[in-house]
Order: sequence, then C-alpha cells, then structure tokens
Amino acid sequence: MTSVKVRDEDAAYLAKHALLSGAMEALLKARPPDVLAFLIDTLSGVEGAAQDAELQLAEWRLDKLAAVFARMDRVRAGQGLCAHGSSPSLSCSLDSAEHSVLTRARGAPQ
Repeated sequence: MTSVKVRDEDAAYLAKHALLSGAMEALLKARPPDVLAFLIDTLSGVEGAAQDAELQLAEWRLDKLAAVFARMDRVRAGQGLCAHGSSPSLSCSLDSAEHSVLTRARGAPQ
C-alpha cells in the first residue's frame, strides 16, 4: 500500500467514526488537568466530563462524591435508618441494591 492510500483510508475511518477528532477538539477546548480521565470520560460518552481545575475531578465524579458525603451526614445525624438489619453505619443509608453490593464485597452473608 502506498502511504497516500493508507493516509486516505485512515482519514476515512476517522471521519466515519469521528471518535478521536471530537475527543481531541474537546480536549483542546477544555484543557483539563487530568488528560487521561477526561479522554476516557469523553470517549465513554459520560456527561459532565469537564473537570474542576482545583480538585482535578470531573463534574460527574464531584456529584457522586457529594451524594456519598450527603449520605454520611444523614447517618451521622441519625436519619439513616437501617432497613437491612445491620447496626447503624454508612451502609444503613444505602438502598437495597447498593447494600447487596457492599455486603458481597465484604464477603458477608446477605
């Protein structure tokens, strides 16, 4: 194959899929502190891939952390009533699906 043909095929492939060109444009526009995490989020189609410059975390990750801290605050305030039969703890503020995952991760019976 000639280099011109390879280049044309590569260009056609990228144009067809538009994966990297869109990600690179977003990368150059955002100039995030954590380039790899930004590219992964962008290519995965995650909304909120923009990163906080100070914390170097994507918006969606900050939202998840805020939710975890809010649950911790509810448990500490005594509002995290445990419906799973365990003693009051962070796991008590989890819904049943999250509690099941946590229980399996700890190796405890459900």
